[in-house]
Amino acid sequence: MYKDYSYLLVVKGNNIKCDEINSILNQYKLPFKLRMRNTTKLYSELTYEITLKKVNADNLTEHFYTLENISEVHIISYNGEGNI
Repeated sequence: MYKDYSYLLVVKGNNIKCDEINSILNQYKLPFKLRMRNTTKLYSELTYEITLKKVNADNLTEHFYTLENISEVHIISYNGEGNI
């Protein structure tokens, strides 16, 4: 369980659509901002800054894995200063 901290959410997979990720984050009512998007013809990596407020991380990550094209989900502690 996370409480009121900023994190980086990194989602990796094939041809990920930002709208799909945004929809999940909106369902959990999480404040978020897309910080980076790396893509190739077959691969995508999206990095969001998110604030988790009493969200069960297992539920959140499992929700992303319901999308067929998601291969990895990482939640990283972030202090907003570029230091991890």
